[in-house]
Amino acid sequence: MKLVSIIILFLNLSVAQTWYNHSELVWKTFETDHFIFYYHEGTENTISEAAYVAEKIYEPITNYYKYRPKNKTSIIIKDTDDISNGTAYYYDNKIEIWAHPLDFDLRGSHRWLQNVITHEFTHIIQIGSAMKASTRFPAIYFQGFSYEDEKRDDVLYGYPNTMFSIPVPGVAVPPWLAEGTAQYMSPELSYDFWDSHRDMMLRDLVLNKKLLSFNQMNSFGKKGIGGEAVYNQGFSFSKYLIQKFGSSILPTISNELAKSSYSVNNAILKSTQNKFSGYKLYDKWVNEIEKNYYNQLENVLKNTVKGQIIEDLGTTNLFPKISPSGQKLAYLSNQDNDYFGQTDLFIYEFSDSSKKKLISGVKYAPTWINDTTIIFTMRSKPNKYGSRYYDLYKMSLNQKEPDQITKEQRLRSPSFNNNTNLLAAISTTDGLSNIYLSDADSINFNKVTNFNNQEYISTVSWNEDGSKLYFDVIVDHGRDIYIYDIDSKNTSISVDNFDDCRNPVPFNDKILFSTDHNGIFNIAYQDFNQIKYLTNVSGGAFMPDVFENKLVFSLYENGGYKIAILEEFIPIDENVVGYKNPEYIQPSNINIPTDLSYTTSSKDYDISLTEFHFVPRVMLDYETVKYGFYGFTEDIIGQLSLFSGFSINKLSDIDAMIMLEYKKLYPTLYANMFWASRNTEQNFDYYTVDSLIVDNIDISNEVDYHLFSSDLGIRFTKYNFKFWLNYNYTLYNQKIYQTVTQEFISNGSNQTITSYGKLGFDYYSGNVLSLRLSSKKIIPQFLGNMFPKNGYIFDMTIGYEWNDFMEGIALNEDYGTYGSVLKPNNTGRFDLTFNWYNYIKKFNFSLENSIRIAYLLNDDVDDFFHFFGGGLPGLKGYTFYDRELTGRGVINRSVYIRKMILDKRFTGLKDFVSFDKLSLGFVFQYGDAFPINKPKFSSGFELRSRGFLFYGYPAAVTFEHHYPITIVNNDVLSFNFNHGKSYFKLLFDF
Repeated sequence: MKLVSIIILFLNLSVAQTWYNHSELVWKTFETDHFIFYYHEGTENTISEAAYVAEKIYEPITNYYKYRPKNKTSIIIKDTDDISNGTAYYYDNKIEIWAHPLDFDLRGSHRWLQNVITHEFTHIIQIGSAMKASTRFPAIYFQGFSYEDEKRDDVLYGYPNTMFSIPVPGVAVPPWLAEGTAQYMSPELSYDFWDSHRDMMLRDLVLNKKLLSFNQMNSFGKKGIGGEAVYNQGFSFSKYLIQKFGSSILPTISNELAKSSYSVNNAILKSTQNKFSGYKLYDKWVNEIEKNYYNQLENVLKNTVKGQIIEDLGTTNLFPKISPSGQKLAYLSNQDNDYFGQTDLFIYEFSDSSKKKLISGVKYAPTWINDTTIIFTMRSKPNKYGSRYYDLYKMSLNQKEPDQITKEQRLRSPSFNNNTNLLAAISTTDGLSNIYLSDADSINFNKVTNFNNQEYISTVSWNEDGSKLYFDVIVDHGRDIYIYDIDSKNTSISVDNFDDCRNPVPFNDKILFSTDHNGIFNIAYQDFNQIKYLTNVSGGAFMPDVFENKLVFSLYENGGYKIAILEEFIPIDENVVGYKNPEYIQPSNINIPTDLSYTTSSKDYDISLTEFHFVPRVMLDYETVKYGFYGFTEDIIGQLSLFSGFSINKLSDIDAMIMLEYKKLYPTLYANMFWASRNTEQNFDYYTVDSLIVDNIDISNEVDYHLFSSDLGIRFTKYNFKFWLNYNYTLYNQKIYQTVTQEFISNGSNQTITSYGKLGFDYYSGNVLSLRLSSKKIIPQFLGNMFPKNGYIFDMTIGYEWNDFMEGIALNEDYGTYGSVLKPNNTGRFDLTFNWYNYIKKFNFSLENSIRIAYLLNDDVDDFFHFFGGGLPGLKGYTFYDRELTGRGVINRSVYIRKMILDKRFTGLKDFVSFDKLSLGFVFQYGDAFPINKPKFSSGFELRSRGFLFYGYPAAVTFEHHYPITIVNNDVLSFNFNHGKSYFKLLFDF
C-alpha cells in the first residue's frame, strides 16, 4: 500500500515552512493593560513607542466596533531584515511589526508606528467583529480524492486522479473593506488619512478610466499597481459610505458579515435598510468622484506642463540620476517584472535614446562616481542567521557583477560629492534613521546626524561644493527638507510648511524638490525663500535631478511612474498649479513622551502557544465519507509549531497525523507521525485438491491494514539550497479475521458449521536514512505557479533503505504460531527532478521542461519498492501502476506549452467567488522504466484557472486529459484515443 505517501503529499500542500530561525536573538516580553509585547534585543526604541501607541488607540478602535478580543492582543516587533511591513493574524489575536518604517512610492508618508499599529489593530477588531464563529474554529474544509480504476493486486485502490480542497471560512471580509476600514481607523483617529499619494492614484485611475470594478476590488492577486488600487479604492469607497450613512456604517456592515451571508453586496444592502446594494453604491461613488476630479482639475488640464516622457515601460520608473557629463541617465525600473517593487538599474543614453539593464534587484536612488562608475543599494544575500540587509555596491558600466563595498551596515540611498570625495548614505536600525559619511576611496562610514525619535530619512543629496547635505525627513505626516552643515555639524530645517516637500536636489544656490502644493505633487524650487513651480501635472511629479538646464523627474501618469525630461526652467503661475479648490485635512498625532520605561519591566521570553485551532473537515474518499478535523497551534514568535489531523469513516478507517517543528535552534528540528487503517472484507471460494469448487463452503475474511510512518530530521538552508536530513521508520501490519461457514443436510434438516480463525503479522518494516536538497530560482510574478516564466526548480533525494518485506507465512517452531517471514530488501535510492521554465514574450507563451531520473541500486528488491512511472506524477496517458512503466528505475521527460487565453473575470458565484485567469496548455511526454526497452509516449492538453474563494482564499483549478501514444512500424506514432486519462485538481496552488 502506498497510502501513507499519498496522505503526506496531500497534507503538505498547506503546510508553510520558514527556513531561518534567528537562534541568535534574545527575546523579551512585557504586558500592558490590553497587550502583550514581544521584542528582541536591539529593538528597545521601537517597542517602547509601540506600547505607548497601542494603549492610546485601544479604546477608540474597540469602542467604534463594539468588539474586544477575549484575551490580550500580542504585538511582536522584529528588526532582523530591512523589511517594512505589518501583519495582523486575526485568528491568533497577534500582530507582527517590522521596525523599519515603510517608504513606498505609492503611499504618502506618515509616522510609522502610530500608523501601522493602529492599522493592524483595526484589522484585529474589524475582522473579529465580522466573524461567524469563534477564533478557535477558523474554517470548515470539504476535501476529497478519487482514484484510477487500474491498480496492482497488492493495493486497495488505484492512484489518485482527482483531488480537491475547499474551505468555508469562519470570516470573509473583502480586501477593499478590510483595508478601507484599517486606513480609516476610527472617527477619533487619523494617523493615516487621504493624503496626496492616495488621491493621486485614484485621480489617475479615474482620468484614464481604469478604476477597478466592484468585483475586482474584492480580491488581491494583481500586478503593477493593482494591489495598491484595492487599498486606495477601498479607502475612498469606505469614506464615501461614511459620508452618506454616517460613521456607524462600517461596523454595521461588519456585523452583517458576521451573520449567514458571505456577500458584502448583501451586507451593504441590509446595512442600508435594503435601499442600496453594494453595486449600486459603487456606481454612485464612481459618478461622484469623476465629477469632482474633473471639476478640481480645470486649471491643470488647461495649463499642463509635464515635459517629454523618455521611459514609459513598466509601472515603476524612479530615481533618475544624470551622469556627471550629462550624457547618461541612471534610473530604476520594473519594466521586465510584474510587481511594483521589482526594480532593476537601467542606463539611458541621451545621444541615441538607447538603454540597457545594468543589474537586477536595485533599490533606492543610485549615485554616479564618474561617467562609467555608479554606486547603488541592493538587499544583500542572507547572512548566517538569514538576515538580509541593505548594502552599497559599486559597479562600472562594463562589469558583469558589482563589488559589494559595505557588509551588513544597512545603508541605502547613497549620494557622492566629487569635490570632497565623500559618500553619504542613510541607515535605519531599530526604526531610527541617520546619515553616515565615508571617504569614497576608503569605505568607513560614520554617523553624522543624531535623530533619536523615530524620524525617518528617505533621500539625501549634496550641494555642489560638498559643504551641505539636503535630505527629507518624516516626523509625523508628510516630509520636510533639512540641511546638515559639514563644517558646523548642525542640522536645521530648510523647507518646512504645510505641504509635503521631498526629494531635495541643490542646484545653483537653489533647491529643487517635489511638493504637493494645492493637493498635487509637482517639481518646484526655492529661490530666496520663494517657491516657484516648474511642472503642472494631473498625476504627480517626483525625484528631480538636473544638469545645466536639463531637468529629469519621475512622472506618475496612466497607472505608473515614467521618466520625463524638461528642457526649460520656466516658472508657472502658482494660481493654476494643482486643484482649483484644494481640501486640507488636519491629521492627528500622538505626542510620544521621551522617558518611556516599558522595557524596565521586561522578562525573558518563554515559549507561549497561541490558541489551539480546530478546523472540521469532511472528506470524500474511495466512495466513503470521512469526518475529522485539523488542529494546529504555534509559538507566538514562531519557535514551535504543531499541526495535526484526524478522520474516520463508517468502516472505522482512520487517518491521523502529527507534525512538530522546533525552530528555536538552528537548524530546524522536526518530527512527523502518520497513521492509517483500512478495513476490508474479502470472500473466497473453497476448492478441492482437484480444483473443483465446493459450493457449500464460504470463506469470509475481514482484513485490517494498519500503517504507521514517522520522520525525524533536521532541515536548514545553505548555499541557496534547502536541505532535509531525514530518518524514516515505517511499519505495515495486517490482521485477518477469518470465518468459514459450511452448510449441509443431516438427518433431513439443514445444518451449519461455522469456524473462526485469526492471524496477524507485519508485512513490511523499513528504516530509511535520506538527504534531500532542493533549490528554486524563479522570478516572482503575479501569476505564480499558474504561468511560470523564467527560472528553475531542482530537487534531489539520495538515501539508503533497510527494508524487510514479507516473503511468505511460516510456522514459528519456538512459539508454535504462524507469522510472516520477512526478507531483507535493502537498497540505495536516488531520485532527481529538474524543472526549468522559459517565457517567450513575443507569443506570450510559458514553456516548462521537466525531467525525472530515479533509480534503485539493488536490482533484486521486490517490486513493492519499484518506481511507478505513469499517472498524475508521471506519464499521464498511462495509469500510475502500468506494468511497462514500473521498474527499479524510471526516466521521463515532460514539455508543457501554456498560453493565457482569458485574463479577466469570466465566472463567479455572487461577489465572493470568482475566477479571472484561464490558460490552455499542450503537453508532450516520454519515458520508460528500467531496464530501458522501448520509450513510451503521451500527449494531451491542460486547462488551468486561477481565482479566489470567499475573497481571500486562492483557488487553483487544473484539468488535464492525456492519451497514450503507441509506436507503429517502429517509427510512426499513433494516438490511442480509446484509452484517454483525465485528471482534476482544485487546490490552493498549482
